[in-house]
Amino acid sequence: MPRISFPYMEWARAHTANPEPDLINLGVSEVVHVTTDELNVDISKMTINRKEAYAQFIEIKEVIGERYKVGTDEILFTLGASQSNFLAFGALFDYGDEVLIEMPTYKAFHAIAEFYDLAIREFYRDKNKDYEINIDELKSRITARTRGIIISQSHNPSGFTLKEKTMNDLIGLCEEMNIWLLSDEIYLDFNANGKGVTSYKSKSRIVTTQSFTKVFGLGSMRCGWTFAPPDVIEKLRKFENICYVELPYFYVGSCLQVFPKIQEIWNKRIVMIEKNRKILKEWLSRQDKLTGKIPETGVICFLRFKDESIIPDTDYWARKFRVQVVNGSVFGDCHSFRIGYGCLSENLEKGLEKLEKAINE
Repeated sequence: MPRISFPYMEWARAHTANPEPDLINLGVSEVVHVTTDELNVDISKMTINRKEAYAQFIEIKEVIGERYKVGTDEILFTLGASQSNFLAFGALFDYGDEVLIEMPTYKAFHAIAEFYDLAIREFYRDKNKDYEINIDELKSRITARTRGIIISQSHNPSGFTLKEKTMNDLIGLCEEMNIWLLSDEIYLDFNANGKGVTSYKSKSRIVTTQSFTKVFGLGSMRCGWTFAPPDVIEKLRKFENICYVELPYFYVGSCLQVFPKIQEIWNKRIVMIEKNRKILKEWLSRQDKLTGKIPETGVICFLRFKDESIIPDTDYWARKFRVQVVNGSVFGDCHSFRIGYGCLSENLEKGLEKLEKAINE
């Protein structure tokens, strides 16, 4: 078995588990977490009884299906998008298959591909065109061994969402070449004002993964799902049997209670998100040394120095200036850094003040 490494998650968990009290963390890529009081989960509606839990499994697929307009036979409920991605790679690809992975990228894709002993080829999203994908250039990267294309939609780390035409052309390319498109859509609901949105299309060669982590601050609940054609869902279930047999019964009951509250959770957070985006745009307009754009949705952006000889030393910034951002090297672009602005507005303002001192040192 190959030795697997995922530096970003090792970094993220270390900083989340033991946060330094005087360090402003602008590396977080999600909104402020939901509190226990906000959820107000009724424990009497949760169960450890198998028969009752199985009924809840059916119900939660119906709820997800209604939200995203997807058939229940095309849904697998999981412990978050990370697990969805891991299972999807195993169901879609065989050892030695080749996959094309976007760059810059969420490097979990590489780690999972290495775990399954897949051959990795890369293609680059255009930083000068809001990280759009050039379909013709991508097609030229496909070989006889290629079995899949891996993307994030919206894109991590830039935060940009592919145009609808580009996404449709990408799905069409996969149909033409008889390969799979795997789209991680954990950020996509930022584009739907609290409603559900997905790129998944029935009877197409696309599989999507999603959760409530980034958009709704519910990462600790591990509430995720996969959309895929029914035959792929069956493969995923067989893989699921090997990995964990059954999901925790209590978990399903708590997740069911979250869905009716999603719009209320979003309504509280979108006010802060829009305020923070304005703060960040105003700050960026004053930074003569930086370039990059802030997307109109989401809570992340990917910036770099205009002088491309400068490589941001984000660890040094954290030590000296006490502000943490994510170094672009963990996404495959050492010249950039990612800012997350889903935090409290006062923390964002303090963090940006420190960051300005760092980049102008």
